[in-house]
Amino acid sequence: MGPAPTPPVNDVVTADAHYRALVCELCAQLYTSGAATGTGGGMCILEGGRLYVAPSGVPKERIASADVFVVSPAGYEVIVPPATASLSLSACLPLFSLAIERRGAGAVVHSHSVAAVMAGMTAVRPVGEADGGIRGGVTEVFEISHLEMLKGLFWGGRDAAAAGRLSDAGGDGAGGRTGRIGYEDTLVIPVIRNTPFERELVSGMAAAMDAYPDAPAVMVKRHGVYGANECLEFLFDLATRMRGVGMALVGGDQ
Repeated sequence: MGPAPTPPVNDVVTADAHYRALVCELCAQLYTSGAATGTGGGMCILEGGRLYVAPSGVPKERIASADVFVVSPAGYEVIVPPATASLSLSACLPLFSLAIERRGAGAVVHSHSVAAVMAGMTAVRPVGEADGGIRGGVTEVFEISHLEMLKGLFWGGRDAAAAGRLSDAGGDGAGGRTGRIGYEDTLVIPVIRNTPFERELVSGMAAAMDAYPDAPAVMVKRHGVYGANECLEFLFDLATRMRGVGMALVGGDQ
């Protein structure tokens, strides 16, 4: 089932109903794909100066439109609360905000998929002198090249719309490139260490994003990835399979 038509931008009530329903639809797809099992993972959509955020602690396949928070991007003030007062905002919200502020993201997905977790443990390499040394506290990166699915990704996650949002906000996303990644390009994604609580990831993720402005995502070791999409999930899965049969992830010789 495809997304519902975009509502008139001048109708806030209709817009809220549309995007709250869209969050539910996409969360159900995340569950079906294995990217967000149980209550793990999350997502938000930014539209019309309002953030539509999936709640914390609700299985993704069971989220209803009335469960979705409508929040102001500035200060996370709740504009429209969920119908169930006991629900709480996603603990991922400060991390989603980093992607919005530093990359101009219009939506952010946090995945706990097996592919992302396995790739973060088995398909990474240590940062060395050839990388210019350790930057932003990042000691490992996921690196891959010469695959067709790279063409479904954008440098820094910045498509034309994201670049426009950054420009309107007076920012440049820490100076990273824009446009599509090519088949012969090498994708490098920083990997940061996990923490006991989501909120404790903020400083590490911010430093990693600033140190790797071209990266469309940030991986969290033994946890998942922020900035997930179908192309990345494909690459994570393929990378672990390539490593399993001794293939190099960079270079198109094999």
